[in-house]
Amino acid sequence: IIKAPVKQGRATSFVETVDIFPTLCDLAGLDIPKQCQGLSLRPVLENPEESVRDFVYTRFKDADTVVSQRYAFTQFSNGKTGMMLYDLESDPDENVNQADNSEYADAVNLMQRKLEQAKQRAAAYDSD
Repeated sequence: IIKAPVKQGRATSFVETVDIFPTLCDLAGLDIPKQCQGLSLRPVLENPEESVRDFVYTRFKDADTVVSQRYAFTQFSNGKTGMMLYDLESDPDENVNQADNSEYADAVNLMQRKLEQAKQRAAAYDSD
C-alpha cells in the first residue's frame, strides 16, 4: 500500500517489492539508479487502470515462479526437476496441476519464456 499525492483508486497491476524504491525515487523527483531492479509505479499511481508489469517473478528455495493474470507457473531445479502450471481462471485455488496436460502445452511454453526473461533480468542485476 502506497499513499502519495496521486489519483485515488484501487489499482490491480502486478507489482514486486523491488518496485518500492524506484517508485519513491520517482515520486521524490530523484533519478532512479541504473542498478535498480524495480520499476516506478508512478504510472499506476497516476492512473489505477495502468500496468507496469504483465507478470511477477519470485524464488523460494529451489523453485522459481512466474504469475500472470491467467497462469501461475513454477519450475523446480532441486535435482527432482518438475513443473506446476495452474490456470487461475478455471482453478483459482490452484488444485489441478496442468503442466503435463497437452491442452496446456502452449501455456507452459509461454510461462517458461516469461520465467527465463525474469531470471535473465535478475541475473543481469546480480552481476552489476
